[in-house]
Amino acid sequence: MLLATSVRAEGPYSNFLIGQRSPGLGGAYVAVADDTSATFHNPAGVAGITESSAGASVWTLISGNRTLDPGYVTELGPAPLEHAASRSLPLFLAAVVKFGKRNRRRVRRHAVGASIVHPHSDAYRFVTQLVGDGDEAADRLEVRHDDRSAWYGLSYGYLFKPGVSLGASLYYSRRSLSHDEVEIQARTSQSVSAPDLQFTRALSLDAGADHLIARVGTLMDLTDTLRLGMMFQLPGIEVSNDARAEGLSSVAGGAGPTTLQTFDVDGMGANLQVPVELRAGLAWRPAKATLLSLDISGFGPVGDAGNPLPLVERRGKTVELGAFVPEATYREPTLHGALGFEYVVLDKVPLRGGVFYERSSAPDIPDTSDVHVRDQFDTLGTSIAIGIPAWGYDMSFALTALFENGQGLGLSRSNPGAPAAYAAADGSAQTYIIHIGGAKSIAKGLVKAIVE
Repeated sequence: MLLATSVRAEGPYSNFLIGQRSPGLGGAYVAVADDTSATFHNPAGVAGITESSAGASVWTLISGNRTLDPGYVTELGPAPLEHAASRSLPLFLAAVVKFGKRNRRRVRRHAVGASIVHPHSDAYRFVTQLVGDGDEAADRLEVRHDDRSAWYGLSYGYLFKPGVSLGASLYYSRRSLSHDEVEIQARTSQSVSAPDLQFTRALSLDAGADHLIARVGTLMDLTDTLRLGMMFQLPGIEVSNDARAEGLSSVAGGAGPTTLQTFDVDGMGANLQVPVELRAGLAWRPAKATLLSLDISGFGPVGDAGNPLPLVERRGKTVELGAFVPEATYREPTLHGALGFEYVVLDKVPLRGGVFYERSSAPDIPDTSDVHVRDQFDTLGTSIAIGIPAWGYDMSFALTALFENGQGLGLSRSNPGAPAAYAAADGSAQTYIIHIGGAKSIAKGLVKAIVE
């Protein structure tokens, strides 16, 4: 499992990635929020944790592939773009310390927490090659893409009374994106369309943005068996952004003169926005061993069709970003939903399962275009998990399967070096992830020393 790969995530983040129990419930956790991952899912939950504790989880992809067909079309024919996700091992790590006087249920009213979260990761590489009859012509395209974020946060929760709590988290987020493309189109003297011609382009883009992200949440017990949870995230406050691009393009042979163009430009801006989110859920526990949870998340728009945001603000500089980099885009309002269950066998071993749906926030894909736009893939997922109490830890092992379907834009070139053109293409992806998580109460002596 250490040969890890990262899952593709079109949205700003995916709730099923974070925490010890949440992955097994499909991310339906805003109304449960009773472990250290509450710092992310619903900061009000840290107030209800009975004892100071620490928790961590990692996830690793055991299988993943994605296809866009046709993804690359030249005069030599069409070819699909296929890739497997790249290796990675994203981490969740959090600790919560309880302090203050205990209530009548022996729970301290105050809690502070700290967490490191990697809620978003989109990394892939694809290579495709077309060869003409008799090897007199060949086209090759290679793309590497890595887009991920890391959040570092502090949380506070207050338990007003049993069953009612409020909380807030403040995260410092760093999102980084790197993108590289290499395309070669070569024709020998035997080629009719363009003899003795070689077109080459190589482009590299690095962009990043820092944000402050505030989350506030509440938990309320509506009845002895039904709990309501709500979490509201304000739009990210941008602290800084930057972008740099470099590349070259050359045309050698053929009827025209040999040309070479290079550039290396920094000091540009980047738009990697964090949208507003409102998340609400219900957790129903009809019996001690049974739990059902429901989550609905609504994400706000970023820009619109009349005012799309450029991924890179060139600021008057001549820069080519790449054939698979959106020039400008926007996020539409969208919904995510999750439903999870838990059943404890023999009062010790919890079994969990969940389903979730994530609707793409990307605009509709046009039939044809002269610029690239974001893929529009909707995601249906399911998860199963088992908890194994061992050595004082609440260990959890979860398996998640993601199935994506939608459309993207395939790249077409009528002849070597011709301007890029795009046409809608069908796409699909399947991803299988293993999550491993665990938590343990902190020794009382350590807690006392920290509080004092």
